[in-house]
Amino acid sequence: MNASYTTTAVVIGGLSLLRQLGGYGIPLLVIPRSHDDICIYSRYFKNAGITMEGLKSDSDHFLHSLIEISKGLKDKPVLYYGDDAVLLFLVEHHEILSHYYRFSVPNQEILEACYHKYDFIRAAQRYGLPIPKSLISSDSLDCITIDAEIGFPCVFKPDSHIGWFESDIVRDTSNMPQKVLLANDGGECARALSGIRDFTDKFIVQEYIPGDEGEIYSFHAYVSQSGESLGAFVGKKIRTYPSVGGESSYIKLIKNDRVKSLGMEVVDALKITGVIKIDFKKDTHNDRFYVLEINLRFNLWDYLGAKAGINLALISYRDLCGLPVQPINDYQSGLHWLNLAIDLRSFIKDYRPTKQLTTIQWIRSLIGKPKIYSVFVWNDPMPFLVAFYRSCKQYLKKFLRHLKYERTHGGAI
Repeated sequence: MNASYTTTAVVIGGLSLLRQLGGYGIPLLVIPRSHDDICIYSRYFKNAGITMEGLKSDSDHFLHSLIEISKGLKDKPVLYYGDDAVLLFLVEHHEILSHYYRFSVPNQEILEACYHKYDFIRAAQRYGLPIPKSLISSDSLDCITIDAEIGFPCVFKPDSHIGWFESDIVRDTSNMPQKVLLANDGGECARALSGIRDFTDKFIVQEYIPGDEGEIYSFHAYVSQSGESLGAFVGKKIRTYPSVGGESSYIKLIKNDRVKSLGMEVVDALKITGVIKIDFKKDTHNDRFYVLEINLRFNLWDYLGAKAGINLALISYRDLCGLPVQPINDYQSGLHWLNLAIDLRSFIKDYRPTKQLTTIQWIRSLIGKPKIYSVFVWNDPMPFLVAFYRSCKQYLKKFLRHLKYERTHGGAI
């Protein structure tokens, strides 16, 4: 795919999305998450002049700034987005942004349904997608109804994860970044129902599909406006933090024709275009696959896919710029992605205490596997060095505070 690229790509997101486009000669402008995001130390970084913090504080001004960035360029730029907050912003403003940026999304109904879990259930039922038994929140929803219509265990999911990980219910439940609340009985159901209502009045409750996070399969693709898949791959989770409903810490790519076929069936049914991620979970009791969620933005899996031979970000750039694209179907199966810091934290706080893994088993799972890392790469080392320095500085501060406390209190705790 070597070519002389002249159209600018405006990247709203972090390091993994930036690295998918860096090194190809594409003019880049980057809007990092914050002024101290480690992506600003990347060799590929070129400052667009604003950060995503502006999106939180004044979305109208952020929109105006995006428009001004586009007006300052000779050609209509390609827009990339890798965060839920930006996707929500795109859902709300995609019509006006389409006059200034190139990007590909499905129609408004599907775009909103794939973002809002509240709306997704209705759309999935309307289009006949295989989803777990689900209930949409209402004032009358109670644990008796949940037990009768879904049963236990069940999971509670907020309509949006913006602000979710900082919420009281997540902090009080486990103080870990869990995407869902698991309820195994009536008591846990009552606590989860009360807690999620304190956070939002829009949420869903679904049956828990038997099997751990290792039974979650992830389908990824980029689909052209004509409905042709220009690249697709399948991945599988190994570990998450926490172990139930958590963020990925260790994942790998696999070949699975069944998941790929199911993914394309969903794409065709919803007439989805652009980049897509579909999470399936296989029921270990009946071998059926259920759709858990659909996401229409770039994510960490795409960086792994790019390293394995299918660069969806580059494919989308060529497609949106009207350059020829040959569909790519082959990729390196078995390549792993690891966030060592998060995976170690998950092992210490969850997998080991719950006896899911011993120390030897955890170490063995990491050895001898072809892998890439969330931050470290040899040809772009500065983000890792900065992150490592910050971690050391943080731990040193904690150690000094602890030492001062012991001296002050004579070693008493």
